Amino acid sequence: SRCRAGTSLGRLRDPWQLRCGAKVVRRMPELVMQPRNEEEVISILQKATGDGANDFMVIPVGGRTGVSAGCPETSEDDRRPIVALDMRRMDKVLWIRHEDRLACVEAGITGSALEAVLAREGYTLGMDAGESMDFSTLGGCIASKVFNGKQARYGALEEMLVEVRVATSSGLVWQNGMKDRSCGSVGRRSNGLELPGLLLGS
Repeated sequence: SRCRAGTSLGRLRDPWQLRCGAKVVRRMPELVMQPRNEEEVISILQKATGDGANDFMVIPVGGRTGVSAGCPETSEDDRRPIVALDMRRMDKVLWIRHEDRLACVEAGITGSALEAVLAREGYTLGMDAGESMDFSTLGGCIASKVFNGKQARYGALEEMLVEVRVATSSGLVWQNGMKDRSCGSVGRRSNGLELPGLLLGS
């Protein structure tokens, strides 16, 4: 699990080095954790920012396809232990609201799994990230601002993302009715920076 979390399928050298037994230059995480909900994510982040002596680095891991660059390599100067946050257990569609065609989805669901759930309700995600749809997670797509091959018809990812809830070491951050995951009203707003825009391509 450490090798899986520390490498990428999209980087040719990573699987080649592992297969051939070559020296792997990249640092591997010391620990891989698989949170099941927001509360567990927050707890891990709070422990990461401890008293200074016991701090550790937290890197979220999705499908690790690396198609849109994915997670950057860590600096060799930063010697903090690395904890990989494998998000794939947070893979639920929490609700679908038919009246305004919104869905509340956890970050670890894959593109193909989300498409299957939506199809049963008569909808489509309108996303095409190629063969990586079976592996790439929604959180990874947002973090890498993945290109949508169907955006001429359905729009780009940034046009589909209405709201986000972000886990930090201080707790959850949200906007516009996401405290209880209800998403509130939807429409044009002019209240300054919006959280989804800060997360896209982060």
